[in-house]
Amino acid sequence: MKQLSFCLLVLSLSLFLSTVVSAQKKIGYINLDELIAVMTETRQARQAMKVYGDSLSRVDGGFQEEFFTKRDAFFHDSAGMDAATKEAHRRVLQKIIQDEGAFKADAKAKLDSMQQVLTIAVVAKAQEAVAAAAKANGYAYVFKKATGTEDQRRDFVLIAPEGDDLLPLVKKQLGL
Repeated sequence: MKQLSFCLLVLSLSLFLSTVVSAQKKIGYINLDELIAVMTETRQARQAMKVYGDSLSRVDGGFQEEFFTKRDAFFHDSAGMDAATKEAHRRVLQKIIQDEGAFKADAKAKLDSMQQVLTIAVVAKAQEAVAAAAKANGYAYVFKKATGTEDQRRDFVLIAPEGDDLLPLVKKQLGL
């Protein structure tokens, strides 16, 4: 009798587990590039980059203006200068050129750093929104939709079951 009840228990557990295992998991995909392009944070990041870039350009314009002013003064007055004074003016002009070059290199590094920080923040928010939308709608797997030609998309996932595009759900999650 004990063996019969044990066999029935094992049989019922195996039927239950096979039902659970065969349950279909929801699969979706999303084009993160398209999502990021429409996010308000992306527009804000672009605006912040533009403002910062414009301020750096104004500083660089100051270097150029100073150089042109001193260069023009040098050309205008150089006929009446002795060799030592001309050399001193040339050194001043060279120093301005070097300072401008150093400023441009530093400005590019700062601009790149700012862009990286802003990009990381926007991508993190997008990924959080995707995770929240997937969880709220019962998706077990979400793939990044490959962009490009048909052959390039085929190289991304060789075989996959049909899935749902989560972009509308995530846009709704973000209020877009």
